[in-house]
Amino acid sequence: MCPYCIEGLGTKTIQYAIGSDAIQALFICFEAIRTRLESCGREVTWESGERGDAGFPRFAPTLYGLRFYKRVERLMDREIERFARKAEETYRRKEL
Repeated sequence: MCPYCIEGLGTKTIQYAIGSDAIQALFICFEAIRTRLESCGREVTWESGERGDAGFPRFAPTLYGLRFYKRVERLMDREIERFARKAEETYRRKEL
């Protein structure tokens, strides 16, 4: 079980993310915080972060099984690789 409390969004109550072990509870806690911040109706930004980035990343869900998780993971990896290649090309062009 992982307790968490978000201050500044109304009532200050301690909530709990429950997992099969401490690590899973922590991941569920991060997801719960991210979901709450996204649905609060305010733009929450991580200190020193990019506007609108509350600092809690979205995790690929494992709820639907390993096969689905791996598929989502491959899609994320592919998009990261595309972005990195494009950024490298842009950087090289600026060097010339």
